[in-house]
Amino acid sequence: LRQICDKLVTIAPSSATVGHLETGGFVLLCESLESAHRVVEICRTYFTGSFVVDHVPVFAELHYGIAQADTV
Repeated sequence: LRQICDKLVTIAPSSATVGHLETGGFVLLCESLESAHRVVEICRTYFTGSFVVDHVPVFAELHYGIAQADTV
């Protein structure tokens, strides 16, 4: 999880917030839909492989949803 989190921090724009959920998932809060879509495309490329933990390959899957808050 640390490797995934570290990579998300480097992928996400500096204005985004990266959070780790108790379920083992992560959340990215982006300032715009355009930024969110760019991050998703980068993540799609990155999460096609595996991570190595204690010399054992571990696979991660990307599942995402994009929501936009109403503006007043």
